[in-house]
Amino acid sequence: MGQEELIITFYKIHKCGYYIGNDRKFGSIDDTLFQLQDWAKKASFFTDTAILPKTDKIGASFDLRNTYFYEVAKINSDNFLLTLWNELPDVEGEVATLSKAKKIGDNTKCEIKTLADDVIPGTASYFWFLPKIGYYATVCKKGRTSNNSEMIAYIRKFLETYTSYCLTRMNKNGEIEILGYKENKNKSQEKNISPYFHVSRAEDKEEINFINENRTKIRKLVRKESIEYSSNIRLNIMKDLLIHMGVKKPVTKTEKRKIKYEIDYNPSEEELTQLIKNWEMENTDRYDDTGFQFQGDETGKTHWLSGSISRIKKEFSIDYYDSEVINPKKLLEVLNNNQSALIKVLKLK
Repeated sequence: MGQEELIITFYKIHKCGYYIGNDRKFGSIDDTLFQLQDWAKKASFFTDTAILPKTDKIGASFDLRNTYFYEVAKINSDNFLLTLWNELPDVEGEVATLSKAKKIGDNTKCEIKTLADDVIPGTASYFWFLPKIGYYATVCKKGRTSNNSEMIAYIRKFLETYTSYCLTRMNKNGEIEILGYKENKNKSQEKNISPYFHVSRAEDKEEINFINENRTKIRKLVRKESIEYSSNIRLNIMKDLLIHMGVKKPVTKTEKRKIKYEIDYNPSEEELTQLIKNWEMENTDRYDDTGFQFQGDETGKTHWLSGSISRIKKEFSIDYYDSEVINPKKLLEVLNNNQSALIKVLKLK
C-alpha cells in the first residue's frame, strides 16, 4: 500500500432506466448496477461479460475497446464502485513492446510478442457512482485514460439487452432479438418505452462563458487529441499526415500518438457553439481538448475547454490486488471517506 495521485472527473447522470419520453417508468442507477452484478455472476466465463461489439459507436466516431465486467463494490453507503477490464488493441494476437532499458536515440526496435490464447491484455478502469446526488466520477491513475466512452456504451448495451426488464428471443442466426420491455412478469409489456443512460460532464460554466462572451476576439483555435489506431480510418489519417511531413515510417494498429495543431481562425457564433458541443460529446481521453487564444493577450495563453470540467487531483493511500488492479472495495472506502471534500468541486446547492 502506498500514496498515489488519482484524477477524479465528475459526470451528471440525466437518465438511467426505462423511459417514455422524459418520463421514467422503471429502473434506476442502483438497480442497474445491482442487476449488472447479478448478471455477471451467472456468466460461465469472464469473456461472456463482453457485450460490446467492436463496431459499437456512441455520439461521435469513437473506436471502442472490447470491455469486460470485473466487479461492482458497495460497502456501508449508497455509493458504488464499478470496475471494468478494457482490452488493449493487438494485431492478430500480437502486441508491440519496447524494452525498459531502451535509451533515447538508439535504434532498438520494438518486439512483437505473441499473446497466449487464454489471456486478455488490458487495463482496469474505475467508476464511482453516487446515486443520491445523481453523479458518477471516473477515477484514473496518473497517465491513464478513463475509458469512459466504453463504460457508457457498456451500460447502454446492458440496459438494452440484458436486464430483467428485457423481453428477448434468439433469432435464426443465434443473435439476441429485442421484443420490448416490461417492469415485471405480472405487468403487460410497455409500449414506446426505451432504455436510456444519458450523461454529461459536470462543468463550471465560468470558462465557457468567458469564451462565448469574447468570441469576436478569438484569433486562434488549438486542438490536441490522442489517436489510437483501432480503426483503418484513423490509421490512414495518421499515415497521410506523416507522408505529408516526409515521414514514410509504417504505422501499426498497436501504436498510439498524441497530436496537437493550431489554426488561425475566428469562429462564428454558430461554429463556436458547435465546437463546444463536439467537445462536450467526446467523453474520451483526458488529453483530448479544444482551446482558444485571444487578440490582445500578449502572454499567448490558451483557454482550454477542459478548464471548465469538475475535476480534482488528490493523493490517496492505494491498496492493489496485483500490479495492475486496485482493490475495488478499498478504493470505494477511500473515496467514500473523502466524499465531502471531493464533491465540493461540483458546487452543489
